[in-house]
Amino acid sequence: MEMEHLTGQYFLNSDLRPEEIREQVAELCRAGYEAIFLHARAGMKTPYFSQEWFDALQVAIDEMVRHGVKFAIWDEDNYPSGDAGNRICNSYPELASSYLNFHVIEAKKNVPVLEFYSVNGAFIGCFAVTADGSIRDISAHCGTLREKWDRKAWVQSSAYSPAAQLPYPHRRRSMNTPRFALSWTPDCDCRIVCAEWLRNGPGRHSSDLLNPETARVLIDLIHSEYERRFPDQLKHCAASFMDEPSPAGDYPWTRRFPEEFKKDHGYDLMPNLPHLALDIDGHSARIRNDYRKTLHRLLCQNYLDPIRSWLNERGIASSGHLSRSEYLAYSGLHWPNELRCFKSFDIPCCDPLGAGIGQPGAAAHHIGIKAVSSAARLFGKKAAGADAFAVGGDTVSLCDLKFMLNYHLVMGLTWFNVHGLYYTLDGERRDEAPPSLFYQHSQWPHMKTFLDYLKKRCDELSGEHVCELEMLYPSVALQTRLPGDPALDEALHQTAETLVSHQRDFELIDEVTLCEQDPAEFAALRPYFVVAHAVRIERKAAQWLERYAAAGGKLFVVGDTPVILPEPDGVKAEKWTFADAHRDDDYIRKIAAPELTGEHAENVLIRRIRKDGKVRTFLFNRGHVVFTGKLDGEALEIAPGEAGFADELKARDKAPALTVPEWKLTFGPNSVPLARWESSSQDAFDLIAKQDTGLNPVPETGEYRAVFTLENPLENVFFTTEEA
Repeated sequence: MEMEHLTGQYFLNSDLRPEEIREQVAELCRAGYEAIFLHARAGMKTPYFSQEWFDALQVAIDEMVRHGVKFAIWDEDNYPSGDAGNRICNSYPELASSYLNFHVIEAKKNVPVLEFYSVNGAFIGCFAVTADGSIRDISAHCGTLREKWDRKAWVQSSAYSPAAQLPYPHRRRSMNTPRFALSWTPDCDCRIVCAEWLRNGPGRHSSDLLNPETARVLIDLIHSEYERRFPDQLKHCAASFMDEPSPAGDYPWTRRFPEEFKKDHGYDLMPNLPHLALDIDGHSARIRNDYRKTLHRLLCQNYLDPIRSWLNERGIASSGHLSRSEYLAYSGLHWPNELRCFKSFDIPCCDPLGAGIGQPGAAAHHIGIKAVSSAARLFGKKAAGADAFAVGGDTVSLCDLKFMLNYHLVMGLTWFNVHGLYYTLDGERRDEAPPSLFYQHSQWPHMKTFLDYLKKRCDELSGEHVCELEMLYPSVALQTRLPGDPALDEALHQTAETLVSHQRDFELIDEVTLCEQDPAEFAALRPYFVVAHAVRIERKAAQWLERYAAAGGKLFVVGDTPVILPEPDGVKAEKWTFADAHRDDDYIRKIAAPELTGEHAENVLIRRIRKDGKVRTFLFNRGHVVFTGKLDGEALEIAPGEAGFADELKARDKAPALTVPEWKLTFGPNSVPLARWESSSQDAFDLIAKQDTGLNPVPETGEYRAVFTLENPLENVFFTTEEA
């Protein structure tokens, strides 16, 4: 499973001509890629997994082997992973993904209720919840019912069979499809919870990841087919990547879920289903937490682990990313305790999207990336990675890519799966998910320089993370919230921003992994611990943190006092009063960190690495002006968007200013600076001054023109913009 730091996604998105594939793969190999994922993508004209598909892959693999580069498996037709190009849902309908859906009705005493379930919904149960929190099962009042008559009657003229009959016209009318329905008159005010089981059809996230049979079928359909097709070349396969698999709905379900839940928690979920949809009493959050914990176990045990095991037996690394790791409100429902899910990968990855990654004011990715890099350290992974540089738009330059890369690096990533090596941008493909970072990119001739920088920095940063601060990844708070509850995302992202902007680098840890550590040893390793906006916490984790503090660890609580979840034995939920003594508005100043001074120091992020017995500090200036300041007394200067180790960034004496009294700028034939753009004689935009002249408002069309004189006939025209 040996792999270095750089892989790429080769988007196979057209007719896949052998000579073109051979030439393109050779170009990627010369650029420095260490492994290449063969990725079916939108626009492909060759049927996925057809003989022609595998013939094309054979050409690509042969060329990679010739260059000493590994190939890698993309485990899906396009994305998201887990559906095998809809083969699972279509060929094994019993393995279609499914989820619970809840209807909640406010009912009044003695007012009849008639509530219909979904057309394709399987009946699970119906419950009345009273004001005192008691739950009454009213499923006995449910059954199938037709709701509406067809709009009109019709006249039937035939005798219902075609031969030897005498037709006598008569009227007919019918009703719509029968559905489960509740017909009941409550004897008191209550909330009615109707629970139904819905199945997904073909499409995104269409297979049941909670069922172990799904992983078995997926492996046979996808991974084993590579083994059957390329038995002698599988030794050249570096990794397999899964891209955003997910269960369905906010309450994923599988037929055996009730039995699995009882095995985990010792009580029956079915009579407690209303707690999943409502806050009924203090136990509602605990029941939701138990539900999500069983969901977490089934996803890892029945899906992620079997795939990884199959790959590892063949020397192939399991890599991939799950949900939007920065979208905590989503991941807490679909991949509960996502940080711990990463334990089931060899190379856990995240997927930061867009051109704004790492910019000041864009704090959302801190936790998403830190979850991956923290998991890699906690669970002993070979690297933490990214599905990198996706959907930044057509104007992304190498300078922009370097900025994004430096942000990834300072957050702890050292393995990159570059998104967007397009076979072609013909037609609609150019709009699918730009940019292409392949030969179509205007700066492709210089891409190798960027990729060499990437590999060099990854190698330098692949050491031991030196960090004194731990922050709780609040999985319990995330997985106990109702889908409609206020999200914790904004508050958590701002806490992370406060830490990194004050050079308080941190690692994340979830409650389950936390409780596996020795508190005294952990206090020595991470002497500072922040619990931020964890509105709920398990008693076991709270007690661990108390022992951590008793062992000398400095605990800081940010946000509301956490509520300790009640126990199944009836102990009620209660405030974690110990936390109140550890509130401190000035907590940032009390966390030891390298001292960085200078204007706009908040834009400088740091990461310390111990390698070859030496600790070095890596710094990244995400700001848009040069940072000049001091790190622990040593003068530094960091250009905007640049990064490096402190010893590389030491301020140097400025060279004397160069005076050129008669300097002139000249241009060759057909080379002209187009600084002034006009839409009318009274309206212009000056690109050099970067401002509108202000004479007239910007035209409604948003269009300007620049006029210039040609000296020679036009052959090739290049329009170039550059900011010096």
